[in-house]
Formats: sequence, C-alpha cells, structure tokens
Amino acid sequence: MRHLSWIYFLFCVLPLSAQEITVSEEIPISNFGDYQVVGAFDQHTVVYSAMNYEYKLRGLNKALKIVWEKELELERKQAQMLGLEQVNQDVFLAYSYQKQAEFIVKARKYDERGNFIDSTTIKNYGRVTTLPSLEVIRSEDRSKLLLYYVEGREKLHTIGFDMENMTLLWEKSLDLTKDDLYQEAIDLRITDTGDMVVIFKKDNFRSKNKQHQLLIYRYAFRQKALQSYPISMQDYLSVDIDFQIDNKNNSLIASGLYGNFTKYRAIGYFYLRVPFENNVPHVLRFHEFTTEMLSELLDKKVKKNKGMDELSMREGVLRRDGGVVAIVEYNDLSKTARKNISNNRPPNRQKFGSILIVSIHPDGTIHWETILAKEQRSTVEKADFGSFFLYKSPAALLFYFNDDIKYGTSISEYLLRGDGAYERRSVLNTRDLDLQLLFQEGIQLDARTFFIPSISPNRLKLVRFYFD
Repeated sequence: MRHLSWIYFLFCVLPLSAQEITVSEEIPISNFGDYQVVGAFDQHTVVYSAMNYEYKLRGLNKALKIVWEKELELERKQAQMLGLEQVNQDVFLAYSYQKQAEFIVKARKYDERGNFIDSTTIKNYGRVTTLPSLEVIRSEDRSKLLLYYVEGREKLHTIGFDMENMTLLWEKSLDLTKDDLYQEAIDLRITDTGDMVVIFKKDNFRSKNKQHQLLIYRYAFRQKALQSYPISMQDYLSVDIDFQIDNKNNSLIASGLYGNFTKYRAIGYFYLRVPFENNVPHVLRFHEFTTEMLSELLDKKVKKNKGMDELSMREGVLRRDGGVVAIVEYNDLSKTARKNISNNRPPNRQKFGSILIVSIHPDGTIHWETILAKEQRSTVEKADFGSFFLYKSPAALLFYFNDDIKYGTSISEYLLRGDGAYERRSVLNTRDLDLQLLFQEGIQLDARTFFIPSISPNRLKLVRFYFD
C-alpha cells in the first residue's frame, strides 16, 4: 500500500465527499503480474508495464489518457523487477539480472516523466550456481527496502536499503540451524527507520509434545544489536497471522486466527503487541468465537464452535493508540475444490462470503465486533475476481466488492465508521463498461485516490476512484 503514515483508523464520524470514477485507456501487458501503478505526481499518474521483455513507464493525465511513455533501458532484457515505488517526486526501481554468470541487484531512479536520474548497485553476489530467490519488503513510509533470501536452509541473508538516499544501510545474515529454524515459517518487516524485524513461527504443529512460539528478532542496525522477543502462544496454534510494524508506537502488532492441538482450524482470534522499549511486557489476548457470531457469519444456526478452515486473516488496520482493527474474510475454496487444485484440476466451487471485523484495544480487550454480509460465488474462474478492496480514510474504512463475480455486475461498498456502525451503498454498474475488476489488486495512492485494475487477455484498464 502507498505511504499513508498519518492515515490510521480514527474513531470519529466525518462526512466523506463526492466520489468521481474514471476509466483509463487500455495498456498492453503480458499477464497479471506485469504492471504496477507506481504513484501520483503533480501532473501524471505513472504506470509500469512489461510485455515481450520491454519494460515501460507511462504517464497518464488527469483524464487517464496516455500522454508519454518511456522504455526502461536496463542491462539485460530478462531482468527481474523487485520493486517500484514513488519516492517523493521520483520513481524508484529495484531489479536483478545476470551478467557473465554474476548475479547483480541494482537500483535506479527516474523523474516523474520517466527521465533517468541516477543508479547504484545494491549488491553484486558474484558467480552463483543457484540464483537467489529474492523477496522484497517495504517500510510503511516507503523510504526503506528490505531484500532477503534463504540459502540452503542454513542462512537467512538480508539487506536494508534507503530508497530516498540510494544508499545501503546494512547486510545481515542469520543462522537458521540454531533451534532448527530452517524448517519454520518466516515473516520479515522493516521499520521506517530501517530496523529489521524477523518472526519465526516455531513448532506450529499438531503435536502435544511441542509448544508453539513466535520467535521475534529485531535488528537495530545503528547499534548493530540483535534483540530477541520469544512469545509463547499458550498451547494454541496460529492458523493465520497479519504482522505490522507500528512505527508511531514503536512496536510489532499481530492479529490473527488461532486453533488448538486437536484440529488445525480457527476457533477464535487473537491480538499481540510487542513493544520494542526495554522492560515493557508484551500483550497477548485470545478471544474464542461465540456461536452467535458464527451463526451470523455463516448465515445459519451454529450450535457449537467446531473450528473453521474457511477463514482468512486479510489485514490488521493499525489504530493510533496501539490497538488494531482485525479484518477476517470467509473464503471457501471448498475441500473438494482444494483437492482438485492440488491435482491440477480446476476447482468446482468458490465462495467469498462475509467479512468479520473486530476493533481491539491496546490491552487486548474488544472494543466492538461486526459482520459485513456479502456473498460472491463462482464456478469457472480461479477466484481472482472475488474478495474486496479496502480503502482507508481518516473518517472511515470503505470495502469495495463485486455483487457477483462476472462481467456486467454492480459494485457495492460498505462504509464502516469508527464506532462499528456501517452502511451499504451501490457505487457502479459495469454492464456497459467492459470491465471485470480485480479488487484484490487495488492500490491506494493517497487519502483521496485509489485504483482498481480491470484485466482481460494482454490488456489492462485502470479504474480510478477519487474523493473530491
């Protein structure tokens, strides 16, 4: 998501202004992943796209017409794009390529019209027999970049990079053979100041002789100090977790779903806050689903909480006070569908259902809990066009989604206030617009603007929603 450091969810009721919707010209692309809305500048919205090993930046005017395009002249045609960001009034690009068997990661900077400004080498790994599979994490304010990969199940290699100043901050490797961490799930984050946070989900298995922990490490690069924060999950399993750095309150916030050692299914949700100050204890609270909540979520009578494997932790929206608004979605790629997918057969049923939203105080107690009803079904596509997009404003959270997963359907929104009250409204009908919106790939650029892509074979349209 774009830098919205001041847009935490506020508990107030403010009116939202009129909404303007604009559809862009078509942009050629190779497939779903070969495009990105980079940013909104003074005169242009800049979009990146790739097709036939041609990497381009395009400038779209306020009417979303293409007014300029620039091909990126990189060292190799088969470069791998690692990250594109708007950094102040420039475009930052990180990518990797091979040259004479050497594996190189490089950064470039362009102005808002696609003119080259500067470049630097982030890392030359030299000659490698196996290409590192690099992953990229960005800080909340989009000023810092974290690149990492795992080498041979033994080492976690990480790099911190300052995108504003085009400088290397640090390199750090962690030994995964310690405590057998190579076999554990890993999450990484980077703070706005450039510190790294690594989370290992240790012993998250259905085995009564093991206790699940979150092993959290924070690398404060200026002090060259690696601090550890082991968190016992109190004999529960973590089914799905969202981790976020709370830069305002200098802590790690986790919200998610938990199960027990009998069945690996969600039986409730939890909140975790790990302050990075010395001698400040962490907060961990578990809340089991009530049968009343499950009945409303499933729209049928539930007599007992047997656990659910159809729930996904979509996102935790940070509150200013250190709390969180946890967002959970029902998405049933049924057991039969999942089996079909594992056997490379198309799923026979998909359903994206209602959204559970819980506002949690910094002490882990519940502020409010609500459910937004929706039902999106499909039997033909791979569920890419289901689910929703979340828009954040200082006044409210807005959820945008298809009423049906098909061409020519209506688009609805839920407007959720800070006290948990909500209203549902109709926004748009795509019947005559030749659009099928990919809500899960939406991007919010600032407090007034967000884009939802519409994808058809080798063609991209962008739909801009703007609050005047």
